[in-house]
Amino acid sequence: MKNPSFQFMIILMLLLIISSEPSIAEKQELIFRDQPLTDVCDELSQHFSVVFTIKSKKLKSKRVTARFSSQSLDVILQDLSFVLNIRYEIKGNHITIRE
Repeated sequence: MKNPSFQFMIILMLLLIISSEPSIAEKQELIFRDQPLTDVCDELSQHFSVVFTIKSKKLKSKRVTARFSSQSLDVILQDLSFVLNIRYEIKGNHITIRE
């Protein structure tokens, strides 16, 4: 006869191992080296399945150098907003960036 508490412990250990594995999105780093904001938004669009609109020609040419590891889109947008002195608005999966 099998020991139910031993089986439970094995299942619990497997769940802990699986849940501690980073997801594919968490493993990926987003690295930008002196790239225009338009390129950064294109990559973020692909990574997070969102659509960006940049409302200013001047903003489109702003350059970004940054490295993001496992950050959420919200954190990345907050960082970009602070560093580039920009504002953003999120409506569903659409993000508008303006001065």
